[in-house]
Amino acid sequence: MLIKRAHRIINQLLLDCLESMADLAERSATMIMPGRTHGQHAVPITFGLKVATWIDDFLRGHDRLRRGVQPCLRVMMAGAVGSFGSLGSVGPRVQQRVAEKLRLDPMPVPSRALLSPQSAYISDLALVAASAGRIAIEIETGMQTEFGEVSEPVPEGSVGSSTMPHKRNPKLCADVLDLSAQVRALAPEAVGAVIHPHEADGGATAKLETTMANALIAMGDMLMRLKIVLRGLELFPDRMRRNLELSGNMIGSEAVMLALGEEIGRDEAHRIVYEIAMQAIRTDEDDFEELLIDDERVAGALSAPQIRELLDPTKHVGLSPRIARDAAHRAREAVAGR
Repeated sequence: MLIKRAHRIINQLLLDCLESMADLAERSATMIMPGRTHGQHAVPITFGLKVATWIDDFLRGHDRLRRGVQPCLRVMMAGAVGSFGSLGSVGPRVQQRVAEKLRLDPMPVPSRALLSPQSAYISDLALVAASAGRIAIEIETGMQTEFGEVSEPVPEGSVGSSTMPHKRNPKLCADVLDLSAQVRALAPEAVGAVIHPHEADGGATAKLETTMANALIAMGDMLMRLKIVLRGLELFPDRMRRNLELSGNMIGSEAVMLALGEEIGRDEAHRIVYEIAMQAIRTDEDDFEELLIDDERVAGALSAPQIRELLDPTKHVGLSPRIARDAAHRAREAVAGR
């Protein structure tokens, strides 16, 4: 019954986070920024696409928790070893009636040996906590001075740093990361409690009850903080755009390579564009565009206007805006209970 009450709170916090994510995805659906892989500029995306991945993770996590909690919400009235030895043939009816009164379900096999439902639910909590940790570290990284693309809110009355007035430290995100680690660390303990001898083991049961309580409390604390971060997240699109320009127009190299590949073959196009990009880097050359235009191998297949258009990052965010808006719609459906 305590799990049921706690799950209701956690479920609402998850939905609150999803609602804030939907707002973020819609607000930033066309907010262009550099996509990054392995810490390097990849191709342009929009911030809304990043948020769409958060939504997708949380939607699946919400579904896992919704299904995973049900086997935990069951009544066991079959006695110490699960045989209905005391109640006999009326035992299943007694268990059914108790379950109805408590608005729970009866255990199909009413045994205290079966601890895997609670273990699975804690593991599901750990996965959602990991998803929350990914969001927190994305925001914390985006707050670094060198990025400056986002900022968690600073609650009234708090300060960014105890000694340096100019700072806005990611305090809430740091809390989310810490609490996420606490929940994730409980999953192995929960799985380990499943392994015990005979029809019941007091040590395993006590361990699982403590693990469940700790997981639910930390999860609630974590989601409350994440909810505050998502609702008040500040976005700095001008800084995103300036960061996009750090790699110059080389962030459009893939678009040029693909267009050139249609004319001379992909492998050869990749080799040529790679050579030109490395030349631009070695010579500190700002104008990757001019090097492409001046290269006879490229100029024979693509005109200067074509190259300039291919290097325009706003033309190469793909379906980022649509994916962001579709994810926001799915999040709103989940919040509405559809």
